[in-house]
Amino acid sequence: MRVGQMNLHIGSNFDDFLLEEGLAEAVMEPALKRVLIWQLMQAIKRCRALRLDGANAEAETPQPARTISGISVETTSCVT
Repeated sequence: MRVGQMNLHIGSNFDDFLLEEGLAEAVMEPALKRVLIWQLMQAIKRCRALRLDGANAEAETPQPARTISGISVETTSCVT
């Protein structure tokens, strides 16, 4: 294929397809829930590890906020 020539076998991206079919919300909601549950489980594991190690939970450095589908998700330190 030459430079500048469009590949006819490649369509739009998957997000555009979901929007065109009206499926974006139905797909994004469960996916977002899965991501949030995974992040919560990771935070719980981290807190348990800190308690087992005897570390001071307040000394944990906070991670920067992440954005998922326009929603800002911030991590917090563990509560002892």
